[in-house]
Amino acid sequence: MNTRTPAQLCRELSHENIVALAEVILDPIEKSISMVFDYAEHDLLQLLEFYREQTQPMPDAMTKSILWQIINGVSYLHANWVLHRDLKPANILIMGDGPEKGVVKIADLGLARLFQAPLQPLVVADRVVVTIWYRSPELLLGAKHYTKAVDLWSIGCIFGEVLNGQSLFKGKEVKPQQNNRNPFQQNQLEKVFEYLGMPQRERWNGLNYLAEYNQLQRFPRNKYTYRLDEVISGKTSPQGLALLKVAR
Repeated sequence: MNTRTPAQLCRELSHENIVALAEVILDPIEKSISMVFDYAEHDLLQLLEFYREQTQPMPDAMTKSILWQIINGVSYLHANWVLHRDLKPANILIMGDGPEKGVVKIADLGLARLFQAPLQPLVVADRVVVTIWYRSPELLLGAKHYTKAVDLWSIGCIFGEVLNGQSLFKGKEVKPQQNNRNPFQQNQLEKVFEYLGMPQRERWNGLNYLAEYNQLQRFPRNKYTYRLDEVISGKTSPQGLALLKVAR
C-alpha cells in the first residue's frame, strides 16, 4: 500500500479542499500520460503578489478563510496517512467565479506519499522533498525518518508569508551536483536561525542523531536569537501570533 503512485492517490482522495482528478489520458503513440484536474483561476502565490504590489496586507477574513481551508485539507490527507511534502503558495489553488468561489484546493501531489508503516525510510525513494523556503529544519539537517510535522512546518511558513508579505525564510538554495545530490543548505538554515534561534538538544530530542548535526558547528553560537515575535508584531493579533508559533 505504500507504493501507490501520485495518480493513484489522487483517484482515491476526495475532499473539498483537495484538487480533484477528473481524468487520466494515456497516449500510446507519444507514450505520455496527461492528468486533468479541477480548473482554478488563481493560486495563493498570485494573491500574495497582488497584495505586495498594492502595498497592503491581505484582509483578516481572507487570511483566516484560506488558512482554515489549508489546514482542513491537510488534516484530511494526514487522517488518510498521506504526506503532501510540497506545500507552498503556488500549490494552493483558489477557485474564482462560480459555485466554489473562494474555495481553496491543495494541488500538486507529485511528492505525496503514504506514511503508515513504511517498508523503508521515505528518504530512500525521495532524498529531497519540499521547496526549500518551506522545508523544515529536520529535513535540512538530513532526517531519514520524518512525520507529518514537515507539512505543518510548511503551513506555518505559508501563514507567516501571508502575514509578513514575503517569505520568512528566503534562503539561497545550493543546487545538487553530480557528486552531491543533496548538498547541505547552510544559507537556508541561517534564515531559519535568524528568526527562531539555534536549535538546542535540551529542547529537540534526537537532534544529535540527525545526519547533518555536526554541520551546526559552522554557525556562530551567539549570533542567533529568537526574533519571530518582533518580525510579526503588529501584523496579526496575539492569537494569530500564537497560532503561527504552534507550527514552528
